[in-house]
Amino acid sequence: MDFFISAIAFIVIFSVIILIHEFGHFWTARKVGIKVEEFGIGLPPRIWGKKVKGTIYSVNWIPFGGFVRLYGEDSSDPKLLKDKKSFAGKSLRQRMAVVIAGVVMNFLLAIVLLTVGFSIGIEPLLVNGDDVLHAINDGIIDIDYGVRIKSVDNGSVAEKVGLQVDDVITKVNGVTLVNPQKQLNDLTGKPADENFSLEVLRGDKNLTFNLDGGENLDSFGVELYGSMYLPRVFVHDVLPGSESQKAGIKEGDVIIAVNDKQVYKVSDYQDIVNTQNKLKYTILRNFKEIEINVLLPDKQRTVIVNTLIDAPAYKAGFRKGDVIVSINENLIEKPEDAIKITNENSGGELTYTINRGGDIKELKVTPADSGLIGVGLIDFNSYKNNQLSVYNADFLTSIKKINDVKYPVHIAIGEAFMESGRLAGLTIGMLGELVRSVTSQFVVPEGIAGPVGIARLTYVFVQDGLMALLRFMALLSLSLAVINIIPFPALDGGRLLFLLIEAVRGKRIPQKWEASINALGFFILIAFLFIVTYSDIIQLF
Repeated sequence: MDFFISAIAFIVIFSVIILIHEFGHFWTARKVGIKVEEFGIGLPPRIWGKKVKGTIYSVNWIPFGGFVRLYGEDSSDPKLLKDKKSFAGKSLRQRMAVVIAGVVMNFLLAIVLLTVGFSIGIEPLLVNGDDVLHAINDGIIDIDYGVRIKSVDNGSVAEKVGLQVDDVITKVNGVTLVNPQKQLNDLTGKPADENFSLEVLRGDKNLTFNLDGGENLDSFGVELYGSMYLPRVFVHDVLPGSESQKAGIKEGDVIIAVNDKQVYKVSDYQDIVNTQNKLKYTILRNFKEIEINVLLPDKQRTVIVNTLIDAPAYKAGFRKGDVIVSINENLIEKPEDAIKITNENSGGELTYTINRGGDIKELKVTPADSGLIGVGLIDFNSYKNNQLSVYNADFLTSIKKINDVKYPVHIAIGEAFMESGRLAGLTIGMLGELVRSVTSQFVVPEGIAGPVGIARLTYVFVQDGLMALLRFMALLSLSLAVINIIPFPALDGGRLLFLLIEAVRGKRIPQKWEASINALGFFILIAFLFIVTYSDIIQLF
C-alpha cells in the first residue's frame, strides 16, 4: 500500500511541478498575443481534447507532466516572422518573457511551498555539514553522545539479553563501534553456532551482553537513533601543575563548549581562549557532560606593534612591544577599549600603565586633535594560557530529534526567499560537481539523483508525512528552475542565450543552426540522464 501511495505521490508531484512550469509559458504567451495551439496534461498519445478559443486542451495517456505547443516556435517558415500571432513574429523582449516564464513559475512555486511550510512548521532541509552544525547551535537538532538505542522490540533477542533504551553501544564482538548499522546488521543471519557480544555504557557502568549462538538472530530487535560523525576537539595532554589540571581537565576529555559556545574545531577553541581568561568548559567524559571552570593566569591584553615618529606616543616614550595594562586606572583588554578611552579624552592628558619586559611603567601622553596618540594596537596572547594540547577528531553522535522551524507569515516569506536562494546556489554547485565528476571519472557524485532516485526519495518522504513531502516538492521545483535557466542548448536558458546573441548581433540566428545545436544539447542531456539513472538503479539494488 505504501509503495502504491508513493508512486501516486511521485507522479502527482512531478506533474504539478512540470505543469506549473508549462503554465508559465502558456500564460505569458497568451498575455503577449501568441497563439497557443495546445496545452496538454500528461504526454501523448491523447485520450481527450477540446478546442476552446483556438487552443486544444488535452488529457494524454502518459500521466507525467504536461506540455505547451506555441504557434510559430519553429521559425523556418519566413511567413511566421510577419505573423503577429506566432512566437517568431513577436519582439525580442516578448520572446524572452515567454522563454523565462516557466523558470519564474517554478521559483514562485518553491517560495509559496516554503512559505506555507515555514508558517505551519516544517523540518529544515539540512544539505551539508555546516547546515547541521548551525542547526545544532540554534537548538533545532537535539543530539546526544555516542550511539544510543532508541527502542527495543518486545520479545526480541535484545530484550531477552537485557538491553535497554538509551544504552550507549561501544563495542560489537570486541570491536569499537565505527559503522553502527553495519556492525549491528552483521549480527543477523549468522550461523547458529557463533556467539556474539555487545559492550554498552549504562550510566556509569560498563556492561557486556553475550548472545548465545542458539538464539534466533534473524531479528535482533534494536532500533538506533540516527547517528553521524561530528567534528570535536579532544584534549591530548594537560600542562602539569596548571590551573586547567588543578580544575580537573584530563587527557582524553572532549571539549564540547567553552563559555556556552559550541566548539567543533581547534580554531573555535583558540578564538575563545585567546580573548577570555575566565573559562567555563563543557567537557564530555564517558559520554556524560560535566562543567569545569578555569581561571587562566593572564587576562587578554593589548600590545603596541608600532609607533609613528613625532606622534604624541613616540614623544612620550612608548615603544613597540609595550603591553597596555590600564589607561587612567581603567583596565584595558581589547584594542577597542584603548581607542574608546583615548577618543573620549581628546585634548586631555592620559596616564598609561604599561608592562615593558616585566617592568611596570607609567607614561603620560596627550592625544592629538584627532583623538589619537599614534600607535598601532593588536591583541596580546600569552603563552601562559596555553595549558592544553588539543586536536581535532570526529565523534559519533546520536541525532535524537530534528525540531520543526516555524515563523509568523511575514517572516516566513522572507525565510522562504532566503532558503530558495541558498538552495539554488547549492544546486548550481552540485550540477558543476556532476559535470566535473562524470567527465573526469565517469562517476555520479553522492547526493545527486535522477528519476529513479527521486522516486525512491519520494517513498521516504511519504513515510515522514505531508510537510516533509511539501519541502521535497519545493526543492524539486527549485532544482527544475535552476537546471532550466542554465544557458545550455535544449533548455530554456539555452533558448534565452540565443535571444541574447540575437540582441547583440542585431539579427536572428539561422533556424537550422539553432535546431542543430539544440539537437546536440538534447543528446548530451539524455546521455547525462542515462548515466545518473544507471547510478540510481545500482544504488537501489
